[in-house]
Order: sequence, then C-alpha cells, then structure tokens
Amino acid sequence: MKSVQVTGPGVMSWVEIPRPKAGPKDVLLKMKACGICGSDALYTDLGGIPPLKGRQPLGHEPAAEVITVGEDIAEPDIDIGDHVVIDTLVFTDGALGSGGSQGALSEYVVVRDYEPRKQLGKIPAHVPWHVAALNEPMAVALHAVNRTNPKAGCKVVIFGSGAVGLGCVVAYRRRGAAHIVVVDVVGSRLEKAKRVGADVVIDATGLEDAELARRLMVLHGDGATGWNPGLKAGTDIYVDAAGTPPVPRQVAATAKHGATFAVVGVHKKPVDLPFGDLITTELSIVFCLGYPTE
Repeated sequence: MKSVQVTGPGVMSWVEIPRPKAGPKDVLLKMKACGICGSDALYTDLGGIPPLKGRQPLGHEPAAEVITVGEDIAEPDIDIGDHVVIDTLVFTDGALGSGGSQGALSEYVVVRDYEPRKQLGKIPAHVPWHVAALNEPMAVALHAVNRTNPKAGCKVVIFGSGAVGLGCVVAYRRRGAAHIVVVDVVGSRLEKAKRVGADVVIDATGLEDAELARRLMVLHGDGATGWNPGLKAGTDIYVDAAGTPPVPRQVAATAKHGATFAVVGVHKKPVDLPFGDLITTELSIVFCLGYPTE
C-alpha cells in the first residue's frame, strides 16, 4: 500500500509498504481523510520526528472506516463499516503519525490491542470525511483553551485562523468569552473566523507592533499600569495558533499585567523574548501539546 513518509531532510515521499495485518485483538481501518498539520512540515524539514531520524510515517488528523474487528476483542463498541475518529496518542505502537510505527497518511492503519472507548470513537455516517478529520485539530484547540483557564467575560486575542485557531474561537465562545479578536495575514481565513464567532478580525499584513497594540487597546481597553506602562491592551488571554516569529514579540510588547499567553502553534525556529522587560508583567506563558484529557 502507499504511505506518505519523511524520507530525508526536506523530503516527503509516497512510499510502498506492506499492508498491515490485523490480529484477533486488533481493528483494521481504511483511512478516508487526513488533515496536514504544521508539525508535518516541521518533521519534514528536520528529516524525521525528534528524537527519531530517518524514514517516518506521517499523518495524525484522520477519519476512517472500520474494515475488520478482531474476534478476541471483549465487548467491542464498533462494527465493520462504522465511521470513526481516532485518538492518535494512545496507540500501543506509538503515537500515530507522530513518531509511532504507523501514520494516517497511509491507505490502512491497524489498531493493535484495541480497547473499546479508548482509541476510536464512532461518528454518524452522514458526517463528511473531511469534516470528521477536523476532530483532531478541534481537540488540540480545546486543550489549548483549557490550558488558559478562561473565565466568563474574558477578552481574547487569537493569532492564526487555521483549523486550530478557528477551533479556539469556537471553544472560547462556548466558555463565555466576552470579546474575541483574530489576527492573521490571510483574508479568506479571517472571513472564516468571523463566520465561526470572532467579534473582530485584524489583517496584520504590514502592521507595526505599536499599531496592533493601539487597535487592541480600542477593542479591549487600556491595560497599562505604573509597573507596566506604555501601549498595553486590556486583553486577558493571547493564543499563538500561528507559530510565526512575530507573534511572541507582539504579545510581549502588548500584554497587560497578569495576562496569559498560550502557545499551540508550531515554531520552527528559536524565539527571542525580552524576559527583563516581561518580569514586571507577570505574564503567564503556557505551552499546549495534543489533547491528553480532551
């Protein structure tokens, strides 16, 4: 069967590999859709999935159809033909598409030693495959939102309106956020952000940090204090769902005292932050990976 794999630094290839065989305690899946994550591009650039190097299978945003169900699985919660989404982090042979022996950008995947209600979740058959595959980035977004411990009435700025950023908009709205701003440089993505619930969108193309701060101050109020003077917005929570170099710098320049900054976007290069200036802000920086409880 065909599988998309990292085959060298900067090289992603279709390769032929044996179709996996399912045992009596396993479930065989036919992949129907799989999203492409920013981390897939990072793994390709690195020539592997750290700490592993060399050929590695990719794909961890899947939706699939059940092909076989092992006869020794106790009280199975799925049947042949069911449509399912997948928790890629709990495979017994390693995280699917993230360093494990299999990737969802393959024709077939086997769930070894299947445990009901753990690795797979049944979904209605009418849900389109490409929509079902959004389950994984939506779980990532929900985890990022949970990491910021939002309170009803909070004011939020989200950088990046890809799948995870849009998922954050939906999740913050459900958690009672009073005002949500989305910042991006792609107009079509900003339009989607408005459709899913953003109050205001900002096209940051060519926008200076000071001008961004002024716009956020108009929207979220003046957050400056004696210890933290200057152009400081009253924003409570910032989320980096973009993974681009300007975002941490912009947050550092704009954040009020006691704000929270969540990083869920994948950064490919080291980031410089002025910790000497930030100490008076008591800015809480939280990093977000996967969906361990979501």
